[in-house]
Amino acid sequence: MKLHIGPGAKWNKKKYSKEGWKTVDIDPKRGDYIINFQNFKGFPIKNNTVDCIYASHVFEHISIYKIDLIFKECYRILKKDGWLRVIVPNPRISMIEYLNGNYDFKLFKRRKERRLKENYTLFECLKEDFISRTQQDCLEKFQLSHQNAWDEETLIKDFNKSGFVKDNIFVSKFKESKCPFFYFEATEDSEANEDYRSLYVEGKK
Repeated sequence: MKLHIGPGAKWNKKKYSKEGWKTVDIDPKRGDYIINFQNFKGFPIKNNTVDCIYASHVFEHISIYKIDLIFKECYRILKKDGWLRVIVPNPRISMIEYLNGNYDFKLFKRRKERRLKENYTLFECLKEDFISRTQQDCLEKFQLSHQNAWDEETLIKDFNKSGFVKDNIFVSKFKESKCPFFYFEATEDSEANEDYRSLYVEGKK
């Protein structure tokens, strides 16, 4: 079994289920496992049974009070030599663009246009890397969307805390992985494709 956490609306569930992919989502239409990470207590999956786990632009939506458990659970359910690939926003890039006063940074432009009526400041554009309001219909109106963030060093640290040894944790790049199961990256419409603002780290159990 392979596990895709938060696959998004455009994930071709029917196609990839033939390759052993199962999905985790809060939306019953998308998830084989329906999980609200705000109430997370563990994956209903046995130890050492998953070949790989893919999570693109999902972990930043998970509370700081739950994320350690999720990393540990990912490690628990992975088989020996199984892979976890995590892709999150890279706030270091946004900080640099903020300090340079760059309103033309693609991500800031998108956020400003989305909140046009509020006349977003440059700092508010940056702040959404760390905290933002939900736009997901399946969540309650006043839930937070982004509520977590990492730089490279901190993401590696969280992999390590969950059980991955440092020699088996790798900073990666878009479409570059040591695990062949993640070949679909770039072939599917996903925030993972936004390499200009993303951080890629993967670990082998």
